[in-house]
Amino acid sequence: MRLDKWYLDAVFPDGTVWFGCRARLGLWKCPAIPWASGCEVLPNGQRRDVSRLGWRQLRKPRLDNGQWLWRGPDGFHARWEPSAPGEDCMLAWDEQLRVRWNCLAPKATVTRINGDAVGNTATSGAAPRGLGYVEHLRMETDRPELPFRELWWGRAHAGESSLVWIRWGRGRELSLLLENGARVDGKLETFPNGGARVRTEYGQWDTGSGRPLCDRDLRRCLPRWLVWLARGMAPAREIKMAGPARPRTASGDYTGSGVWEEVRWA
Repeated sequence: MRLDKWYLDAVFPDGTVWFGCRARLGLWKCPAIPWASGCEVLPNGQRRDVSRLGWRQLRKPRLDNGQWLWRGPDGFHARWEPSAPGEDCMLAWDEQLRVRWNCLAPKATVTRINGDAVGNTATSGAAPRGLGYVEHLRMETDRPELPFRELWWGRAHAGESSLVWIRWGRGRELSLLLENGARVDGKLETFPNGGARVRTEYGQWDTGSGRPLCDRDLRRCLPRWLVWLARGMAPAREIKMAGPARPRTASGDYTGSGVWEEVRWA
């Protein structure tokens, strides 16, 4: 199995959250299968979720003058301007699993583009601006299923600070923290809703009580033929949340926003 996946998200001041991905999945000797999705959740809970599975793939995010540009399958079109450097990490590299994770923008200013093309935009004036995140993941394995069966991931922004966490469990253990774009040591506790409490030398981060963005069995969201081909790769449950994030440091307490998830395989 080979997976090449881009993930991007944005949280806007009014509470609107958008998240999307662009992926290519290679299963055994089959041709790579393109997949893309985009989901916008309004403050009142109303959501618009669009997925595209087919042989025509969406263009991948493009770096232009230091900003990432992408248009999702739902029509969401924006630019992500990183405010801090990221980290390119090898999460695993052995006979069972090879994973390269490139956190391209742990924290970015997101400007929504109104118009059909970058050259025909109306970004001045009332263009909504939020805070977001960009990553690129590449994974390869020869096994019929992943060696870990639980995954926690999240990102949080507050004040000038940012935090990203990854944890694997049940089969292979991994715990990784990026604070302000740099890998740090610390203690990571994860909660049933995917939220986290993180302690580093700079202070403590806590995610608050979040609101659900999605709670789904991906095996029911994908075509049966793809689930059959993927076998043990399709998650049985994905819970994605958004809510407040609060770091407490020597310089003070802050409140910001976070997006986090818990993924489980049967």
